[in-house]
Amino acid sequence: YAERFTDRRDQELAAYCGFLHFFRKHRWMYAIVREAEFVDASISISYYASLQKPYETALKSSIDRGEISPYEPEHLAPILMGIGHAIGYSLFLIENAARYDNRSVLEPLSQFILYGFNRFIRSHEALKIPAKKAKEKKRITEGSIGAAALPAEALISSTKNREVIT
Repeated sequence: YAERFTDRRDQELAAYCGFLHFFRKHRWMYAIVREAEFVDASISISYYASLQKPYETALKSSIDRGEISPYEPEHLAPILMGIGHAIGYSLFLIENAARYDNRSVLEPLSQFILYGFNRFIRSHEALKIPAKKAKEKKRITEGSIGAAALPAEALISSTKNREVIT
């Protein structure tokens, strides 16, 4: 799925698509990985580490090329892996969703991956916010842990009009 693309943003979305296609057909394989966490934690730690290291390398290359925002790859990789894990857990273990529309999962995911929370915040800025709410919003976006900062930029700084790969 991902290897046909050169841009990391497209590769990320294609990889999530491949993940959904594979585990929809082999959902019990996903359950085995999940259950390993409770049988022997070292197995799951080793498994996820084997995925994370190459992921970090690919993210670093993408950051160096300016395709994605300059976050620390060792922090970004587990975040993106965690998103996939949450989707897998929800669809394949909780909901037992063997049949579902990939687009219904991938469209909102792609918007979040490509634009982060800012994409959703901007779409609601047209709403009138009372003065008290506006102050609360400003305080939330000004920084973290007491440090002043610019409003959060999109997680992935992509161009507009990307399509979801299904």
